[in-house]
This record gives sequence, structure tokens and C-alpha cells, in this order.
Amino acid sequence: IKIATDGGDVWVLIGSPDVPFGGQALVRIDGGTRQITMRIALPAAHDEISEAIIPGSRGIWIPRRPGDYRGGLRQLLRVDRASGRVVRVGRPYDYGLIAGGPSGLWGTRWTTNVSPSKVRLVRIDPPAGPAGSDLSRLSLRAFVVGNGRIWGETTREVRGPNRLTVRFQYYVVAINPATARQTGVLKPIGPVLQAR
Repeated sequence: IKIATDGGDVWVLIGSPDVPFGGQALVRIDGGTRQITMRIALPAAHDEISEAIIPGSRGIWIPRRPGDYRGGLRQLLRVDRASGRVVRVGRPYDYGLIAGGPSGLWGTRWTTNVSPSKVRLVRIDPPAGPAGSDLSRLSLRAFVVGNGRIWGETTREVRGPNRLTVRFQYYVVAINPATARQTGVLKPIGPVLQAR
């Protein structure tokens, strides 16, 4: 089950017996009355896994990935809040991570027209957003959007004096949503942990 809030509404993604081949339904619940106000059958997804529900400026976004996850391309569904119409957005998107918040829907993407390839943070919704500087060295493991910033979580290797013992230090980094570039210095968020 996936759940997200969008102002006064709550959106829940559940398995649906009404849709064949392991289909899912998106349920809209009024936060004030706690009544179901909409139930939307999503396209059958027997070979895809819905990863999240992300409210955006143009609707509710649902990123999907192949069920076997062999590095395949993601699909994006967009659901209209008012009508419940579901749109499979264009071609597959080769995004590594996808997250959203007040500043829009964002994804990390490998550039393929340069060598060596670079990782950039791209705004998907609203469209034509900024693509930031190369973030490959950050090795982002996850990111969230909120409080006027994009916050990323990453790790770095810390080697001992003998260069054999590998440990990891966890960091949080702020990214400016206006430029999609890293701002400030990485901040450690925990002790160095030894790899096992």
C-alpha cells in the first residue's frame, strides 16, 4: 500500500480485484469527512511495480518500474485530480530516483550524450525545469523535496590507516531547486559505520 496527502485529500494506492492481471486502484479520501470521493482503476501492471504516489502541479504522479528491475526504464502515470483520467506519460523515462514536493517532481538522470556519463537532477513537473551540475560524485541514495530545498542522502567511504578497513560515513546535502545545484557543505548525520 502507498499513501500520500495533497492538501485536504489523502490518496491511497491499493490492489484492486476489479482490474485484471494484478491491477491497482488509486483511492481519493476527503481528509475532512474521511469519505471515499474517487476510486480510479489504473492500467494493468502485471509486469510493473508502482513505487510511490507523488502530488504534483498537474496531477498525481505514480512512477512505475519493471517488476524484475533489471535496470529497465521507468514509466510515469499522471492522474487528473478532478476527472480521475489516467495518462501514461510519453516514452519511458530513464530516471534513477524520483521524488516530489512543493517545487515540483524531480528525477536523477544519467546523461548519455557526454563521456563520461554524468548524473543530473532534472525537474519533470512543471516541465522544462533546470538540470543541475554533475552530481555523480554525490552518489545520491535517496532525496526528498521540502522546506524550499531538495535534501539528499549519500554515503562516502572512509578508509582506515591500513587502507584495508572500509567504513561508511552518512551525509545529508542540500540542493537548490531553482538551479538544481548543490548548496553548502555535506553534513555528517551519523558515526562512521564499518562495512560487514
